[in-house]
Amino acid sequence: MKSCKALLLSAILGMVALHPARGQSLLPITFSPASPAAGQAVTAILPFEICSWTIQTSGTRIDIDWVAAPCAAELFTNQIALGALAAGTYAVYLDFADGATPVEQALGTLIVAPASAPLPMLRPFGLLAFCLGLALLGIRALRDRARLRRGSAPVTAAHG
Repeated sequence: MKSCKALLLSAILGMVALHPARGQSLLPITFSPASPAAGQAVTAILPFEICSWTIQTSGTRIDIDWVAAPCAAELFTNQIALGALAAGTYAVYLDFADGATPVEQALGTLIVAPASAPLPMLRPFGLLAFCLGLALLGIRALRDRARLRRGSAPVTAAHG
């Protein structure tokens, strides 16, 4: 269970960040994994803990809107699952949304790389072709071995 001191610190950080002064930069949001690939689950790591939020997505902008709500201590977290995302560059905002206009408190830029193509051998057709080729080589080797036992020369390609 989180200590009262940790919850108080989280609340103070949240309140201090409520209204950044004009020209002041927003607190940073980081991500896990730091450099995800398309389709990989991503978690936003916030600069302070929250307990009640919604996630809004519009194109490449993701807003984590949180409200001040009475919450049990174990519900506070600074890790918000964003899920799997397509390749692209996303702006992720943490917004305090208790009023009419949400107030941006933190910002993170997330770059999601394109998913890497699996090796051809790992695709079903590539694996099937490999197995068939291996089987044909095995059959040929067995046939050549049988011919050697009977005393005839193995079949080779004609060069001409």
